[in-house]
Amino acid sequence: MLALLLALSSDCTGLVPPVPLPAPVQVSAGSPSDSCALLSVDGSGDVAALRNALGVFFASDGTALGTSDQDLVLIGTPAQARGWYGMRFSGSGAQGVTLVYAADRDGTLLGQTQIPNDPGSQGSSLQRDPRGGLVLFSMRRDGGGWVVDVRHFSSQAALVDGPLTIASGKGAPPPGYEWQGRVAADGSLLLTLQGTHVPPLRNNQLVARWFDPAGAPLTPWFVALDQTTEGGQMLALPGGGMALWGDSGQVAIRPGETAVSATPPWIPADRYRWGSFPAYVLPDRIAIPRTSFSPCEEQLDILAPAGNLCGTLHFPMPAFGGVCRAGFGPAVAADGTVVQDRYDADSCRLRWWPQLLHGQVR
Repeated sequence: MLALLLALSSDCTGLVPPVPLPAPVQVSAGSPSDSCALLSVDGSGDVAALRNALGVFFASDGTALGTSDQDLVLIGTPAQARGWYGMRFSGSGAQGVTLVYAADRDGTLLGQTQIPNDPGSQGSSLQRDPRGGLVLFSMRRDGGGWVVDVRHFSSQAALVDGPLTIASGKGAPPPGYEWQGRVAADGSLLLTLQGTHVPPLRNNQLVARWFDPAGAPLTPWFVALDQTTEGGQMLALPGGGMALWGDSGQVAIRPGETAVSATPPWIPADRYRWGSFPAYVLPDRIAIPRTSFSPCEEQLDILAPAGNLCGTLHFPMPAFGGVCRAGFGPAVAADGTVVQDRYDADSCRLRWWPQLLHGQVR
């Protein structure tokens, strides 16, 4: 049975679209004199772009849907099944608020929740819950120590519960670059930070702790990487695990477990030097964007779940003024739509291939 499962996980049948690819949908988010960029693609293949300080929205077939003001889209746009979530800040100090919002596919505001600013705030991280809705992680000072609070929000950005304190410690709180919160595929919550904030663990250790979706601890704090002075979360893995990086290497961990293992072989062994790894993990395949300057093109490597390479899709890019303008590679949306921006001299032109890869990005 194990041999059969392994064989199925490495099967490439149907994973690489045949070439030539179908004609893409092509739109312009503005004029050649504007500055434009891709923002996000929702679970239905609708596209959000940024034109100067304005959000511009398109249906999956290229139909223009509408626009929104800059505050709605500039502070991040995690995609949901239809439309986007986001977080923005208004005011400053104790008089300010954090706004968590949900926007429809055309940028129309569906709902939002205001959270009063905490003068001791040390940063927040808004994460999509794969089960639906959002999770907000917040680090703040608390007397002579620090705490991490969690809030859950509905798909309409209504507060469901929280703030719930899930972790705390003594001394100064970790700065924003030393801690991260993440939601795993099964809804489990993960915190990572430097060990100096969790004695007797040390300042040269990246430590982690798993919590259930409600915030109850599943594990104690444990050492994920030793002899490292920085690090964090790299990539959600197939099956619900997480790849972590530090300046001493990279490892994989699984929800509810303290065991540490090697990262999958399809993640380059030296990737930890970059601190992140662009990859789109779908239920039936993995897509890894790459850049080539000779020839000048963007690429998508398509891997089977077992990590073996099934094929590569090529997206030629023109050279402007003799310089190859290939970027970080195409983006892959939750419905398998593949999107490119900045593929010609007019930076406001976008193109995409609806549902070219089927599946749901985790």
